Amino acid sequence: MAAAGKASREGNSVAATASPTKRKAVAVASSSSSPKSKAKSKGSTVAVKKKTTTTTTTTTTQVVAKGVSKFFASGKGTSLKPNIPDSWKADWPIIKKLRETRDAPVDTVGCERLADPKACKADWEWQCLVSAMMSSQTKDQANAEAMATLHHHGNTAANIARTPVDKLAKLISKVGFHNTKARYLKEAAKLCLEKHNSRVPDTLEGLLEIPGVGPKMAHLVLHAAFDKQAGLCVDTHVHRIANALGWGKTPS
Repeated sequence: MAAAGKASREGNSVAATASPTKRKAVAVASSSSSPKSKAKSKGSTVAVKKKTTTTTTTTTTQVVAKGVSKFFASGKGTSLKPNIPDSWKADWPIIKKLRETRDAPVDTVGCERLADPKACKADWEWQCLVSAMMSSQTKDQANAEAMATLHHHGNTAANIARTPVDKLAKLISKVGFHNTKARYLKEAAKLCLEKHNSRVPDTLEGLLEIPGVGPKMAHLVLHAAFDKQAGLCVDTHVHRIANALGWGKTPS
């Protein structure tokens, strides 16, 4: 036993005094003898592919635009069966009779009627957009006066883009929230010039990218400027009148 202990001590001494290279070789040899080590060693040679994920931010207006466009493109919009209330059938002939004279302000100075008919097509489309953008929270007569002032100033996308915001605000001071709308008009002009080859976009998605333009206004511009019916834009008065006449019951 003494001899065995001596041999063991001598072996340990040899291992301890061995060169770093030899010790490394011994360690590798001992680890390779273990099944677990073999598995780890084998696994370490397998290349791991890293998955890359791309995060896309989608705005509410983009969702609305895509949903509406898809709905009407499918043809479903033309196959809807209207649920016509009996009260509407009785009221409609009376309304048509009352509207024969077409004496409401919207008939002559509605925002879709304020673009200069003598303007070139690109400028006329731009003016339809401008008129629609200024019409929110504003009476038709006030919008018409502001549009007349802009026509005198030079109502083109290029000219509006060059005009300082404070000057634009003074030119359209008759409309509601004119300071905010002046900023939106200048941003809209730059967007049309830089991204759409100096033209107003003729798609719902493109119009909804313009600052200050929501789904209702986008549908209005599509119809007024491009004669495209991608949907119907209604305001609070449609809800109010329809509820008052008993044609339906809307929450707002």
